[in-house]
Amino acid sequence: MAAYFQCPGCGALMRDQEDAVVLVCDHCGSTLTKYIPEKKINVQIKDVGKGITEVVQEKQTTKRRAIDAADEKDKRDNRLIVILFALCLLGAFLPGISSRIDEQKSAKLTKLVQEIEEDMENGRYDTALTKANRLRWDGDDDDYQAKWNEEREELIKLIKERMERDANH
Repeated sequence: MAAYFQCPGCGALMRDQEDAVVLVCDHCGSTLTKYIPEKKINVQIKDVGKGITEVVQEKQTTKRRAIDAADEKDKRDNRLIVILFALCLLGAFLPGISSRIDEQKSAKLTKLVQEIEEDMENGRYDTALTKANRLRWDGDDDDYQAKWNEEREELIKLIKERMERDANH
């Protein structure tokens, strides 16, 4: 059977809620503190204390997990920043490096052309022809490739003409 208390503010009946220590009037909002025997209070305090400890531990565990997750995210972000920085540095130097590599390749091919011309002057047409066939651009630049393909074809043509000329004389 439900128990009722009289509201100290307006006199209305307040229905007892067994677990509640303080009742609140639905009509005027006044409060009434119920009498609870000391033995029952001790039991409730122990139960509440146990619950609070568990809640605190759970919150601490959740907080630790959140901090660990944030730390891991920071580590990932820092790694990404380092990678992006390295890529930016590489991007800043890459055109210069690529240009130097192209210059080196071009210098090697120019030297090979000089050797071919020297071989032709000395009548070593087979050697010149072999070297001329190796005269190829191995980079990605289509303009350089076209230039050196044209150079190779002209040299091969010139070598063959001189071979025929010398063979007929």
